[in-house]
Amino acid sequence: MEQIFLWCYQCNQFSTNTDMICRHCSSNTVEQRQYNNQTSLQYFDANLNLLSERLAVLVHALQELTNRMSVTSNKKVPATDDMIEQIPWVVSSLHDCPICLEPQLSQIREMPCGHTYHNKCLVPWLKVQRTCPNCRFELIESK
Repeated sequence: MEQIFLWCYQCNQFSTNTDMICRHCSSNTVEQRQYNNQTSLQYFDANLNLLSERLAVLVHALQELTNRMSVTSNKKVPATDDMIEQIPWVVSSLHDCPICLEPQLSQIREMPCGHTYHNKCLVPWLKVQRTCPNCRFELIESK
C-alpha cells in the first residue's frame, strides 16, 4: 500500500500534512512523495541514523558540561587570613546570628554583602570557603 508523504528540505523530515506545509517547521519547501512500505522503511532508517548521530553529539556535549560544572561548583576555596582580617567589625545588631541562631549582643563581623555573624561562627566557615554562609557572596582578595 502506497502512502503520500511530504519531504521537507528545510528540516529534513517527513510530514503527513496535506496543506503542502511541513508540520514540524512550517516551511513550504516540501515535495510530495509516494512510498510503499519498503521505501518508507529505508527513509525511516536513514532518519533514525541521523537522529542517533545528533543524539550522540548532544549526550557528549551534556557530559562535558556536567563535568565542567562539577569541577567548578564543588571546588571550595578557603579565605586567606588577610581576607578575614579585612572583614569589618560592627556594633551588635538586633538580629540573631544566622549560623548559631543566638542573639548578636557583642561586636560582630559584617560581610561585604551586609550579612552579619559572630566572629566565632564566621571564621570557621571562611576557613573552608570564602563565601557568605547565607547568600554565597564571594570574598575577593584585595591587592
